[in-house]
Amino acid sequence: MPPLINNLLNRTRAALLGLSLPAKCAGLVVIALTLHSLLLLTASARGNQQIMLQQQTLLAQQWAEQIAYQTQQSMMQSDKLALLSVLRLHLQNPLLHYARIADSEQRVLVETGEHHPDLQMYSSDIYIGKDIAGSVAIGFDPSLGRDERSFLNTQLLILAAVLIGLVGALLFVGSSRLDRAFEQARLELLRPSENPPEAEYSASDSVGALLTTIHQGEPALPDLLTGDSNWVVLHLHWQHFQRLSQQWGKAELDRRLSRSYQSALSLARLYHGSLDVMRSDGLSLRFSALEDADEPLLRALCCGWLLQTLDKELGASPRIGMLRNQGNRYQLAASQASLIESLAKLTAQGGIQTQLSSDMNDLLEQWAERGENGWDIKDRFRALLEKQLTRLQAQLNEAGRQTPDI
Repeated sequence: MPPLINNLLNRTRAALLGLSLPAKCAGLVVIALTLHSLLLLTASARGNQQIMLQQQTLLAQQWAEQIAYQTQQSMMQSDKLALLSVLRLHLQNPLLHYARIADSEQRVLVETGEHHPDLQMYSSDIYIGKDIAGSVAIGFDPSLGRDERSFLNTQLLILAAVLIGLVGALLFVGSSRLDRAFEQARLELLRPSENPPEAEYSASDSVGALLTTIHQGEPALPDLLTGDSNWVVLHLHWQHFQRLSQQWGKAELDRRLSRSYQSALSLARLYHGSLDVMRSDGLSLRFSALEDADEPLLRALCCGWLLQTLDKELGASPRIGMLRNQGNRYQLAASQASLIESLAKLTAQGGIQTQLSSDMNDLLEQWAERGENGWDIKDRFRALLEKQLTRLQAQLNEAGRQTPDI
């Protein structure tokens, strides 16, 4: 779409959205009725034109035949004065502008009126017995028919405009009442009163039911859906956070934390996890089982190794725990917060610390080795993680150069 048209459409849309609800409702209905009326008027005008042309043709043909019948005797006597008198008598009618009588060889015998190319001509033969003695031709001015059609179309247009205006006004008044009811309900939601007033719009439809419910002010108890959690939680504890928050200025601390959140969010997306921040001195990643994806414990292990290196200045210490629980979303969130608090209290020894059951520790041994200071990733995974670490560090450095100092 060309930019000019796109800009015009955007401005039109913005102008329409800026109108009040009654103006929108009335305006849309007026536009729809106007288009509908124009289509009907166009079809009616064409139909009226066709009917009036047919009526005019029938009238003119009968008129020409009548003149031909009246001039039979004068044609037999070759009385041009009588022929001219008959034509002038008929020419007194404003519909007729020109008339002539010709003989059988199409030589004009008499004519009256003013002939011009715009006239619509109609003719009829003059018979004497069974022989054609001549012909009579009369001319109608088409402007009279056009004037009549224009007058009729104008009347229809005025009637349509009156009806459209009446419908628009009625709809504007009705939608204004509905708009006031919505505004009253909005104020009641913002500032509930001790004795809420009745809804101004109380019809037995969905809108009336909504407004009545708002004005009743009776709080409904929401449904709390219950679910199961089988999550592996990686908590990254920043051991040096308290000391560095005093050592660094606010701008530098905000920059370092933003860098940590960016890297954690990037890894959460890469390893299909969720980032949660529940403590000021760390962050958490939550992993669940997914079809055609690696084990949640392996994904948590890889993210922990990467984040430990990326947040080395903050003294990052990754801790992994398992959360198996059942409840609503708030109960599960509370259980997760409790697990994170427990993980944050683990003693840091340099490696990845865990708080797992024996079966989870057995599973962890497939990808990591237990050392004196905790768990460490096996060499067969280290090469891939180092490549990811290099790419992520390059992206963070590039983002740091493009971001202005705070």
